Amino acid sequence: MRGDRLKDCVAIVTGGSTGIGYGCAQVLGSAGLHVVITARTEADGRQAEADLTGQGLSVVYMPQDVSLEADWERVAKDTVARFGRLDFLINNAGISALSPIEETAAETLMSIVRVNLIGAWYGLKHCVPLISESYGQRGFPGMAVNISSVLSRIGQDGASAYCSAKGGMAGLNRAYERMLAGQEHRVQVKSLLPGYTMTPQVDKAIGRDSPLVDRIGQTIPLRRWAEPEEIGETLMLMLDPAVQLADTEVLADGGFLASQSA
Repeated sequence: MRGDRLKDCVAIVTGGSTGIGYGCAQVLGSAGLHVVITARTEADGRQAEADLTGQGLSVVYMPQDVSLEADWERVAKDTVARFGRLDFLINNAGISALSPIEETAAETLMSIVRVNLIGAWYGLKHCVPLISESYGQRGFPGMAVNISSVLSRIGQDGASAYCSAKGGMAGLNRAYERMLAGQEHRVQVKSLLPGYTMTPQVDKAIGRDSPLVDRIGQTIPLRRWAEPEEIGETLMLMLDPAVQLADTEVLADGGFLASQSA
């Protein structure tokens, strides 16, 4: 369907060394994009780079702490220096913590907000102008995608800090979409909301075959968790210029959210 429309475009995927970020980088690279993956832990980033380039994909790792503006300035500058352009930003890096709000330290909340929300804000600030500048090389609008979560819509017991940060992304997206429409930046800003996804972190923490995973799976109309690369395929649909998106937020939850409101 997408043909070669996105071939040779350049994308930054934060938190691209594992989980959903890795799945997105793999799908984008397989479609012929040049992908910059970033991560705080260099060993993980280098391993992901080796794995993906070993598959014949154009993937480069750059170290980054998304909560630091200086790191964003460096990554944005180095990406354009290496590839000559930037077309897409995927704000995927995120952290979480589970505990009752009464037992959650303010610093835990601030750490999650710094990475999940402020990191995304910095990404838009430093990358959207570069995506706009590359319009002539693409011939169609670029896009910045914030990877949020269905939990930003429904919440979850024990995840007050995480849900607060992801909910803030929704307001960030709406504000940026309105600003870009007024300034004609030729860039769209969207949110991708994955549902329950079987990342390596989840597999390590509770196990792919655990009763809890199965029990949650039964609440999803597809009767299973998503795989990271499936979230990447949804992302590809969002980036395809032939696909017209009416909404700022795109769900990739196997129908979970609809089943909760039925």
